[in-house]
Amino acid sequence: ERWVEFSKKAFSLIDRVSEREQLDISGQHYRATGELDKAIGIAQRTKRTYPRDWGACLDLGNSYFLESEFEKALQEFQQAIRLEPRHVVPWANLVWSYTNLDRYDEAKAVADKAFALKLDAQGFHVALLAIADIQGDRAAAAKEIQILAGKSQESSSLVFQAINADFFGLRHNAKELYRRSSEMARRQGLPGAAAQPLAQDALSDALLGNCEVARTEARAAILPDQVPDGVF
Repeated sequence: ERWVEFSKKAFSLIDRVSEREQLDISGQHYRATGELDKAIGIAQRTKRTYPRDWGACLDLGNSYFLESEFEKALQEFQQAIRLEPRHVVPWANLVWSYTNLDRYDEAKAVADKAFALKLDAQGFHVALLAIADIQGDRAAAAKEIQILAGKSQESSSLVFQAINADFFGLRHNAKELYRRSSEMARRQGLPGAAAQPLAQDALSDALLGNCEVARTEARAAILPDQVPDGVF
């Protein structure tokens, strides 16, 4: 929500900055508003104009990623890394691209290369937790959970733990993890992030045939700030 607000404000002042900054602001604005075809066009233009600019590759990769074109995204993130290997963001985004393509060993290999370069970010560990859950590697999952404890993305790790609990039929545990994730995000002032675990919890109940409970949870996901504290 804040990203959209800030991008609109920057876009309204676009005539006051340089051409390069105009391209950046335009791309960010179109990604924030979901106009991804325009965002891709801007990023492609930026890359043609500034072929040695790793940020242009990153922006194009991000736009492809949001379009779920993960093969194209990973190619751009790889090029960004070749141009600027010391920045953590394209490394983390590359890990997520491989993860979304179910290429888990490659995702883990990229993370290991980044760690060897002393690059680290919470995004790595959320992805590695997701992979550990998918592969049933409880030791690896426990390691990532411990790393994320107390960090800003701990709420994301709780969602992956909840999904894993649902997979193993531990519905009560899953609901508690979804609740904790939502509550944590809400305390951080992130209503959108607070709604996501509630929506996932509602989907799980709907799939199990608990339709009345699912409807209640879905309403909570739509209006997270209007739900009494007891619901969390």
